[in-house]
Amino acid sequence: MSQEEFPQDGIRAAASMNEIRVRVREVEKLFAEQAAIGLWEFYSLTAVATNSPPMRMGTLAVLLGLHKSQAAVLVRRMERRNLLTREVSEGDRRGRDVFLTEAGRVTLDEAVQVFSGAMQRVRAGNPGSPPPEEPGGHPGGACERAPTTTSPTRRSATTREPTL
Repeated sequence: MSQEEFPQDGIRAAASMNEIRVRVREVEKLFAEQAAIGLWEFYSLTAVATNSPPMRMGTLAVLLGLHKSQAAVLVRRMERRNLLTREVSEGDRRGRDVFLTEAGRVTLDEAVQVFSGAMQRVRAGNPGSPPPEEPGGHPGGACERAPTTTSPTRRSATTREPTL
């Protein structure tokens, strides 16, 4: 198909989608550099925190776009870090419900600040620079973090756990 045959709306849509993809990658990169948890952990904590408890394991898997077994591995890893807990479902003893722990809530609050700061920098078009100061002198979302490891699970340098 030649460029003349490809509709201009399609070209603009593809360019817009590419721009969105690039910006999402910039946010992910900034988040990974600064947060004490990985993106999948962040997405999981956010899903559990923003949905009415109890949240079933299957529901979490669907919200994350994961297979049930992938969600189970992720939640197991987060349980070991005391971010989430699973309990047998009251309504259906075959199911497992997922709950946010207090440590999970604190970790999520910190990660939201990092994510918000990353979003502000990318929206401003300068992902490498620090976010602007907010009233009260607190940088928008910037918080000091211990260096993270470079493993795919993005653990804090002070947290040691087996890699899955």
